[in-house]
Amino acid sequence: MCYQCAYSDFSDARRECNPKQMGYQYRINNSDETGNIKIECTNSPDTCAYATCMCDKALADELGNLAMKGTLAEMDYRNYDAAKCSGSQSRSDPSPEGVFNDDMGAFDFENQITFLTEPEGADVPQQCCGVYPQRFPYKSSTHECCSIGGATEELKPLGTC
Repeated sequence: MCYQCAYSDFSDARRECNPKQMGYQYRINNSDETGNIKIECTNSPDTCAYATCMCDKALADELGNLAMKGTLAEMDYRNYDAAKCSGSQSRSDPSPEGVFNDDMGAFDFENQITFLTEPEGADVPQQCCGVYPQRFPYKSSTHECCSIGGATEELKPLGTC
C-alpha cells in the first residue's frame, strides 16, 4: 500500500512515479553500539525516489526484525509443526509448500484499496494518509487525515479531527 501512495503522490500529467521500476539512493550504516544496521534513504525528500526507498526500507527493516527474532513465516498461516520444521498439510485443500494463501481473509482488497478498484470517474478521490513509510490509501467518504504536530498524520472517522 505504501507503493500505491508513492504512485498517487508523485504521478501527474507530466510524469509517472512507478515504484516497481524506480531507482533510488541509500546508505547502510552500523549506527549504534549494538551493531544494528540502519538504512538511510538519501534522495531528496518529497520525490518518488525517496518515497520508494522509504517503502522498501520499511519492508527490509521488518524482514530483518523477523529474522533476528527467529519468527517463522509458516507459524501463523499453516499450522506450523516444529517437530517437522514445515507447515502441516491438514487443510482440506493443501497448497504446495512455499505458496502463501490468505485463507483467513486477513486482507480486504475491496475496502482497503478502493481507489484502484473504483470505476473510472467514481467519486472517490485518491488520497493517502500518514508519513512515509507508514503512508496508506483510505476512503475519503468515511475517514479524514488529521495533522498531529506537523510531521505526523493520523486517520480518523470523518468529522473527528
